[in-house]
Amino acid sequence: MALGVQGQYIRPIIKKQDIAFIQYTGGTTGISKDATLTHANMIASLQQAEGLFNP
Repeated sequence: MALGVQGQYIRPIIKKQDIAFIQYTGGTTGISKDATLTHANMIASLQQAEGLFNP
């Protein structure tokens, strides 16, 4: 039996200011830089896309 079957899932508590992604930019200055995106950033992006595609 796989060990994962024995475990119990505990849903994490996620706040809007928690980090969702770390995205690396192409940077025109040569060195790529990281851009930290929060859950609030992702929600805002989805709301903007929804407004654009479902007016």
